[in-house]
Amino acid sequence: MPLQRSPALKPAKVTTGSTGGSVSVAPYNSCGIGSAQTLTVTSQPAPTVDLGPDQTICNDESTTLDAGAGFTSYSWTGGATTQTLTVDGAVLGVGNHTITVTVTNSYTCSASNDIIITVEDCSGIETATLQIGNVYPNPASESINIAFAAEHNNLVINLFDATGRLVSSQSLKNTTSGNVVVIPVSQLSAGVYSLQLVSEEGIQISTVVIE
Repeated sequence: MPLQRSPALKPAKVTTGSTGGSVSVAPYNSCGIGSAQTLTVTSQPAPTVDLGPDQTICNDESTTLDAGAGFTSYSWTGGATTQTLTVDGAVLGVGNHTITVTVTNSYTCSASNDIIITVEDCSGIETATLQIGNVYPNPASESINIAFAAEHNNLVINLFDATGRLVSSQSLKNTTSGNVVVIPVSQLSAGVYSLQLVSEEGIQISTVVIE
């Protein structure tokens, strides 16, 4: 009796919904079709991780990144395996640095997220003890407000970027208590800036962050 060639195997396409589905397979050969076997497929939720918006820090500062609780494992750039990672500007060095975390849940499903940490050289930028005006908000994105609690004459307001370049300057003949000066900053790049308030009474230097 000549041998009969087995029928060619055919792939099965399985489409699952939001919760799962099932696959039924029936074996067959030249003698006929066997009983169908059913395999239930259950879809498990994928993890989500978000490290938040990109950040800018000084080279003498640090920031802590949090990947969120509830995962079975964490893997960070550099090899850390904890939920949080403290990033030191002095260790990273001046420039842009991409930090990646990969998380895995109890179903062994994984997800990743990146954040860019920009480290600025803030050496030499200090805040003077003289309080000429209250600077807010800090960090700022649209504008910086300077509220004065006393009178100051011949006031000069200078804003420098981290390289020492003057990016904004204005002069006021005098200010009185309650005056608020608004400095638009939306056109400036994100980073660390030095705000100098120079009056006849002295100088106030404040570090401000623009997002």
